[in-house]
Amino acid sequence: MQNDFESSINRIINFSAEQGMINAIDINDFELSINKIIDFSAEQGMINAIDIKGMTLHEISCFEKKFNISLPVVYKKFISLCGNNGGRLIDESLIYSIPQLVSLPEEVQEMIEEDTYDPIPKNALFFASDRGVVYWYFICDNTPDPLVWLISEGHKQHLPNLPIIKLSDFIISELKRSVEDFIIRRSTDCY
Repeated sequence: MQNDFESSINRIINFSAEQGMINAIDINDFELSINKIIDFSAEQGMINAIDIKGMTLHEISCFEKKFNISLPVVYKKFISLCGNNGGRLIDESLIYSIPQLVSLPEEVQEMIEEDTYDPIPKNALFFASDRGVVYWYFICDNTPDPLVWLISEGHKQHLPNLPIIKLSDFIISELKRSVEDFIIRRSTDCY
């Protein structure tokens, strides 16, 4: 089943590259970067790499149907690597695990009801948060590696994340930060 999944993802990547929407090497580099972060965090004792579980093509398809969206290629690749269980690597980052995504819209809705915000696009997927004050999302509009947007408490408009960053760069930088924080806490015996 995983071979069918990898084959399907690779067909999507190749088609997107043929259409000039992405550079397939970028997606492969993204996957390689995520795998290197997983391996490094395992070497540091943060996670057990064997416990990291990706989502299957069927699970991703069900997720898309549940939220009535078509996920970007980059996010599909990310959750295919660690969407079912990212261990501490995900738990200690700002990135939501897949089960947390289910409850996020209610949290955002509460924040929006307290203040008057610009409408949130229907095809937005909120995927990260910092202490329930800042929320990051991307638009599911068939862009393989979309820009990351943010909404924060007290601001009435949606802004691109500053500096402007693509989803793949956000994910990689946040996972790296998670590992770096773990190493610092471990070295100061705060863990």
